[in-house]
Amino acid sequence: MAVSRGRYDRTASQEHRRRDQREQLLSAGALLLSSEREAPSVRELIAMTRMGRNTFYEHFDDIGDLVDAVQHLALFRLTDPLRSLTSRAPTPGGREREFSETWYATAVAHRELVLALLGQSNPARERLRKHLNALFADLIEAAIRDGARSAPSEAVQLHALCCAVEGLTSYQLHSCPLAHPDEGARALGDLLSRMLR
Repeated sequence: MAVSRGRYDRTASQEHRRRDQREQLLSAGALLLSSEREAPSVRELIAMTRMGRNTFYEHFDDIGDLVDAVQHLALFRLTDPLRSLTSRAPTPGGREREFSETWYATAVAHRELVLALLGQSNPARERLRKHLNALFADLIEAAIRDGARSAPSEAVQLHALCCAVEGLTSYQLHSCPLAHPDEGARALGDLLSRMLR
């Protein structure tokens, strides 16, 4: 049974209710931010979540605080599955394929969060680029060790690779209908193969 505005499920613990409220606010913020517009207003968020203004301010100081939380959550959700990728697959092509499949599956699973992160210039997006730079440098070093590449990476190449991956991901997540995960991962894998070798 749906709980009406300003009410809550009294059978749930206070900790559970607060966690649910925060998740609902973050989801609504991500959905509004993913539409490539300015930050949402508190009024829009409380209308969308059917919560009171006081509930919003129990969790966040202001809209900027909510936007930061959405971006940090997106960064974590997108980068956490990528942390140990370079050590799992035995070949350069396998590592590129594994990155592409993991990245795209994660991006599709957290579409609104990822679009909120990629849609605007923000500190979390810069941290994403640093993380991707390090990951791509590892992929390149592994390819050199395996004899699939001879030249070391350059900062310009790593930046171009990050921008290309971000751009392709954003394009694929905005396309209607959304590309099939295998097709999206394959396109990303082809891009990586061309740019990494």
